Amino acid sequence: MVSENSDRHYVERTRKISEQKALPQNVAAFLEDPFVDMDEGDFEAYLALQEKLKKRFTDESWAAEGTMTFTLDKGLGGSGTNFSAEYDSVIDNNLRQLLESKPAQQPPEVTMRDYRRIKNIVISNPNRTFDLRGEIGNNWSVYVHADNKLPLYYSGFSNPKYRVILDSQDITTPYGLYVLFHEVGHGKRNQSESPSEMEQGLAAREKVRNREILTVGEKKAVVKDERDADAFALGTLRHFSGPQLVEEFKKLAYTNQRAYHRKLPEEEALESPADK
Repeated sequence: MVSENSDRHYVERTRKISEQKALPQNVAAFLEDPFVDMDEGDFEAYLALQEKLKKRFTDESWAAEGTMTFTLDKGLGGSGTNFSAEYDSVIDNNLRQLLESKPAQQPPEVTMRDYRRIKNIVISNPNRTFDLRGEIGNNWSVYVHADNKLPLYYSGFSNPKYRVILDSQDITTPYGLYVLFHEVGHGKRNQSESPSEMEQGLAAREKVRNREILTVGEKKAVVKDERDADAFALGTLRHFSGPQLVEEFKKLAYTNQRAYHRKLPEEEALESPADK
């Protein structure tokens, strides 16, 4: 009972924090619902945010394979930061197995034609180096979108069962990098989990997708998982970015957390005895 009360307190406390620090709902609505009516929110503010977060660092286009290199100074507001990403277009076994586990769809080569497999990413400046393969093992597959046309409500996911990270944004933009760091944060945590912990996490996520009732402990686990991934993303980004952009991504992180709180079905156990 003590543990359940502690979990309930964590869920409620983090819900209130996310409500206070997230983007205004009239802007966040366009991040959370692709079919929201433009008249129901501040569409101009959303477009301004999207333009800022999806501005590319480079004019170089993605090829079928190669190495993407540029400096981040102009886009992130940092200084002396170099970016290098080695990539190709291979559909590897991890991704193929993940796609084959889903309902019948187009062949993987068609589904993933706008994505690139990342072999490694190194971002460095005089004070910090981010090495993708130093954060997650070579047995993980990382795919990123090679087209900067998808709106902000497309983000990404990390699947520990098949060891796949997918970023649906272009990593040559601030938002694409943030999504990548967030999903790598999930992957790092997954690597330290036992098989039973991984299965429990996947089961809780499946409940969220199906809008099923979660226990208080499951709610806490899902929210904490998102907060930990956000913390890794923000902690990494701040070494390569100016403070203003970090603040923008903090708001996005809390907006994401608020969305999770709102879509986790409420249960009677979250009410205190005084409320009954």
